[in-house]
Amino acid sequence: MDDTRLGKLYQQMAETVIEMIPEEWEKVYLYGEVADGFSKSFFFYYPSERREPVYSLDIPELFHVSEEKFAELKHQLLDELEELWTEYQSQGHEPWTNLTFILDNSGKFKIDFDYTDLSGANPHQQQIIWEYQYLRLVPEDEDDRAFL
Repeated sequence: MDDTRLGKLYQQMAETVIEMIPEEWEKVYLYGEVADGFSKSFFFYYPSERREPVYSLDIPELFHVSEEKFAELKHQLLDELEELWTEYQSQGHEPWTNLTFILDNSGKFKIDFDYTDLSGANPHQQQIIWEYQYLRLVPEDEDDRAFL
């Protein structure tokens, strides 16, 4: 495996996420999903001054960030995830279906790859499970709590 190439891709992803966060932060948990013709990503980060995580898609509204600039960075991140997925396959490895990229503010990171077939999965329920597994977030909605 070309670790140099992968290292550059991890670095690019980290830089893009950091550029999307408009305040000091401690830790980021990014979910990325890639399949042929499809990609999806979101993240939560823990601000330095608060205990509650911030959902990436709330950033433009919470911080009056340009939606156009934020969308541009989000698409850039999706492109980087797709490039990482393609690179893994080009090196003869089984393609992962999703990953969790955990980054702290010192630059240390960890990546959990998952190979579960998600073709029949409910995206909403899948996100609830991920949020609980990685962030211990319990949904406010009663039906969603019952699902967990």
